[in-house]
Amino acid sequence: MADVRPHLPPAPSAETWRGRLNRLVASRAFQRWAARVPGVRRLARREGERLFDLVAGFVHTQVLLAVVELDLLRACRDAPVRTAALAIRAGVAAERMEALMRAAAALGLFRAGRDGWQTSRLGAAALGVPGLAAMIRHHPVLYRDLSDPVALLRGEVETELAAFWPYVFGAGAAEDPGRAADYSALMADTQGLVAEEVLAAVSLKGVRRLVDVGGGTGAFLAEAGLRWPALSMVLFDLPAVVPGAEARLSRAGLRDRVEIVAGSFRDDPL
Repeated sequence: MADVRPHLPPAPSAETWRGRLNRLVASRAFQRWAARVPGVRRLARREGERLFDLVAGFVHTQVLLAVVELDLLRACRDAPVRTAALAIRAGVAAERMEALMRAAAALGLFRAGRDGWQTSRLGAAALGVPGLAAMIRHHPVLYRDLSDPVALLRGEVETELAAFWPYVFGAGAAEDPGRAADYSALMADTQGLVAEEVLAAVSLKGVRRLVDVGGGTGAFLAEAGLRWPALSMVLFDLPAVVPGAEARLSRAGLRDRVEIVAGSFRDDPL
């Protein structure tokens, strides 16, 4: 018996609808229409602001770097400070300091008042994050590595960051213990936050022995040892890190509870 039902085109897939929608939104004519329609205008404006933030993201991070380098968050923490005073303190022309402070206020780091600029709650929170300022100060190295992101993705460039922190990649620590100490200090600052989050979420009840592989100077083990007095611990990291680990764990009163083993997890058996 012949099939006399009409042959309907297949329903468009989600990908097809998404493609049509993308072509519509990418149309300049549609964008002009959306900017005029009250209900759609708010959405269009919000999307436009998000797009502008993406385009201006590099400027935002450079403003943040300048604020950190000039220590402006701390300078304005306790009381408002006028632009002229900040300019003299930083050795920057007053009109340029005003531009910087306005940009930083737009990022939510400061509030403007009759008596000058004062650090906002967001800025104050940034002051309380261990290691945040040090990480921000590393931005210039990362920016230079990302100056040609396509070449970086294709493996056509040697990154400056790899040379700056050879300890991270398992090389150079023995030859340059100072560099290993710098990196360990930065990691120790951030590990304090990691330890708080992990130990709040994970119980070590019933654990008798805890090994931290690549544990740096023992910031995580120090926090774990203080919370769990019966815990026996082992720290495994490169020989250049051992003196810093011994000093940190001794200050915490935990040196006798931690066995420190020097080695590289890239080359040595665990």
